[in-house]
Amino acid sequence: MRKRFPFLDLTENERKGYLFLLILLVAIVFFPFLYRMLKSEPPEEIASYIHLIEVKEESARAEDQAGATTWDRGDNIRPEQPLKGELFYFDPNDLPVADWRRLGFSDKQIAVIKNYENKGGRFYTKNDVAKIYSISSAAFNRIEPYLQFSKSRAVGNRLGQSKKDPIEKIKAPVVSIDLNKADTAMLRKLRGIGSVFAGRIVKFREALGGFHDVIQLREVYGISEELFVSISPFLTLDEATELEQLRINSASVEELAKHPYITWDNARLIARYREQHGDFSGIDDLENIYALNIDFLSKIEPYLNFN
Repeated sequence: MRKRFPFLDLTENERKGYLFLLILLVAIVFFPFLYRMLKSEPPEEIASYIHLIEVKEESARAEDQAGATTWDRGDNIRPEQPLKGELFYFDPNDLPVADWRRLGFSDKQIAVIKNYENKGGRFYTKNDVAKIYSISSAAFNRIEPYLQFSKSRAVGNRLGQSKKDPIEKIKAPVVSIDLNKADTAMLRKLRGIGSVFAGRIVKFREALGGFHDVIQLREVYGISEELFVSISPFLTLDEATELEQLRINSASVEELAKHPYITWDNARLIARYREQHGDFSGIDDLENIYALNIDFLSKIEPYLNFN
């Protein structure tokens, strides 16, 4: 009688040999299919995902090499410096670059703000400032209590206020006024200058040590560009008037920091450099202090005495 399962009668080594041959045969049959699967392109969804990752990685590398030149909102901008600076009340409209820097903003952030202004943009409310994408939430919360806006005709129209400009109700002065000699009573003769503005102008002038250029009047809080343009033709400066100057080689940190143009940080830098390198002989020596930029030095130079 013939056996039904001859495989069972094989020795152990014979069975292992047959099993190996069977596995080898299966591998030979299916190898071409496995090879084609491994060499084929991934599904479209996977390929797109891989491509997206590669693009993001390449973009990140390019951004690092270019110094992070692409911006998102200010919260995502890598800060060039810690969020610090001098806080003071200010109108963000036409605020000089130097004052934005005093507030602690980087040049890249300021460039976005100035680009907005150059395209005709104006700030009418605090919310308008918050919408600038280079100003992060943290930066806005820091400066928000110090934001103030002049009540110009443009602001009044935007907010639905009266279109009558109170500046037009005041007569222009008949004679010119020396900005360094005028008292508050004389300043009030200027069109649009009341007792509040007159007091601010005198106070700022005393803190500065005198005006060396009429354009400095724009730095008085609340003086809008419109108001400045309307009164500047009636303002003069006697060239013989001497400015009060700081003795840069002997003034203390506290004395230096009292000047409107000098922050506490700058005052400490100046005093520290003076201690390490000796007296300053001129403005060129101050240029050796890396943290003091050209705008700052040009503003403060008329108020420094190097003797």
